[in-house]
Amino acid sequence: MSEEEVLLVSTNEGGYGFCFFHGDRGTVDQERWAEAALALFDELECPPTLVGRKSKWVKAPAHRGALFEILARDSIGSLQGGTNPHSSAPFDGGGLDLSSLSESAELNFSLYVPGNLDLGLWMRLCEQVACACMRVRYGYAYRGDFPKDASFGMGMFRGKPSYGLKALFSPDAVTNWSRAKSWQTHLSYLRDVFMENVLDDAMLRWDVGGAELEQVAQQFGTLLPLESGLWQWSLHDNASREAAAGVLSRAGLLVAFHAPDTASQLRPAPEARGADRPTR
Repeated sequence: MSEEEVLLVSTNEGGYGFCFFHGDRGTVDQERWAEAALALFDELECPPTLVGRKSKWVKAPAHRGALFEILARDSIGSLQGGTNPHSSAPFDGGGLDLSSLSESAELNFSLYVPGNLDLGLWMRLCEQVACACMRVRYGYAYRGDFPKDASFGMGMFRGKPSYGLKALFSPDAVTNWSRAKSWQTHLSYLRDVFMENVLDDAMLRWDVGGAELEQVAQQFGTLLPLESGLWQWSLHDNASREAAAGVLSRAGLLVAFHAPDTASQLRPAPEARGADRPTR
C-alpha cells in the first residue's frame, strides 16, 4: 500500500469524501478522463463494478478496453467500484464513484473508506486527475455520512443532507447553485466556503472589502500551491469556515447567499450564454 493510501485510511469509523471540480467548457478530454479514472481505480485497488450508461448503471465489462471505450465515448462517463457488485451504490465496505459531465465541464469524485478520510489529501489526488482531463477553474470538497450526500454537491436534491451538512446545503443554497450552473452565471463567484477548496490564480485577486481574497483566505486557513496555477484553500476548522463564509458573503462572492436579483440568479440573454469567462 502506498503512502497516499495509508494517509487516506485510519482506524476511525468510515466516511465519505466528495470532491467537485468545474472547468472551462470545451476543455474536457474524455479519453484522458477514461485513462485517469481507471488509473485512480488501480491506485486505490478498487475493481470497477458498475458503469453509468444512458441514465442507468450496468455491470462493468471485465475487459479493460471495453470499459475504456464506454468511459471515453459517453458524455457522462461514470464508474463505480466497491465491495458489493449487486448494489446500485456499492459502498458497504469501501467504494469509489467517479463521473464526468463533459458538456458542462464538471468532474465528480466520491470515495468511501472503512476508516477516517484525509479530505485534503483526497482532494489533491482528485485535482491531479481533474487537471489531466480539463482546464480546472474551481473545486470544493466535503465529508458526508451517506452516498446521497454527493447529490447536494452536484446541485441536486435527494432527500435531506446529513446533519452536519445542513448549514452548507439549505434548499435556497442548492437551488441557487443549480440555477447559476445551468445558466453559466456562476463563473465569477464561489459556491460557498467549504472545508477544502480549489481556487485559481484569478480568484485570489478578487476584492473582498478592500483586501484580496488571497489575504482573506490566509486569515482563516492555509493556501497550498497545486498544478496549473491552482491553490488548495484548507480551512482551519468549522468555526473558521463559518467566519470566512460570513466575510465572503458580505462581499457578494458566494452564490449560496445570493438574493433573487443578484446577477448569478438572473437568466442571461440567449446571445450572452457561453460567452468568455467573466473576470472581477
